[in-house]
Amino acid sequence: AKTPDKPQAEAPKPPPRPAPAPPTAEQHKQEQDRKASALLNEAKQAYEQKNFGPSVAKYREFLSQFPKRPEVAAAHYGLAMAMAAMPDRDWNGLITELRTVLASPELKDNGAAHYWLGVALRITAEQQLEGAKGKPDQLAKLMERISESAAQFAAADATLVASVNPRPAPDVKELPPAMEMAAGAKVEGAQAMLK
Repeated sequence: AKTPDKPQAEAPKPPPRPAPAPPTAEQHKQEQDRKASALLNEAKQAYEQKNFGPSVAKYREFLSQFPKRPEVAAAHYGLAMAMAAMPDRDWNGLITELRTVLASPELKDNGAAHYWLGVALRITAEQQLEGAKGKPDQLAKLMERISESAAQFAAADATLVASVNPRPAPDVKELPPAMEMAAGAKVEGAQAMLK
């Protein structure tokens, strides 16, 4: 006669592993620093490679994820410069971003920000001029915007010229980029005043 199969004893299960300890505050800070630095570097690299759309997206992602980091002012500046370099510019968005940049006490070398704010103010005013004809209040606001544009160009000129040290010789064949932009600011400011 067959004997019934005896159930075999099960091997003992190993004790469950304890859950990993939650990261310490210092580890969390280090991880956040690493993520912030990586995201900011991606934004800068995209800008340097002239991939302005991805650069804008990465700067915006940085600003939304890390709004209290010390690099926020620099990120706003990077975002503004990437927006200014886009082929299809959002002029009103650029104005908003540049006003943030220029209000930041951390950024001292802001000649390019003044220049692009002047451009954006002038272009948005010019775009609205036709529709403002016959509307004195609207026209007055647009003329204020154009005047502000001229003031931004003057600030850009002064800031950019002051940033070039040493000054190029009078017979130099090619001006430093800051001097080129300063010359452009003079021209743009004069055109704004002619409106």
